[in-house]
Amino acid sequence: MKNTEIPDAVAPVMSVEQFCNAHQISRAFFNLLKQRGEAPAYMQVGRRILVTAEGAAAWRKRFTVRGANDNA
Repeated sequence: MKNTEIPDAVAPVMSVEQFCNAHQISRAFFNLLKQRGEAPAYMQVGRRILVTAEGAAAWRKRFTVRGANDNA
């Protein structure tokens, strides 16, 4: 059985499956983001794709929408 739990906060990388589970998106949507150039920063090690913690944080920040009453 594969480990699909969200990695510890100190984990420097996570698999695409772990990233998708943690962010509640499908693998198909991740692939679409990748095609559009909107996926989080990742590194490819052999055939594996690993999303960096920094890439995931930057991706969340880029897609976070501020409310109309929020001060910028």
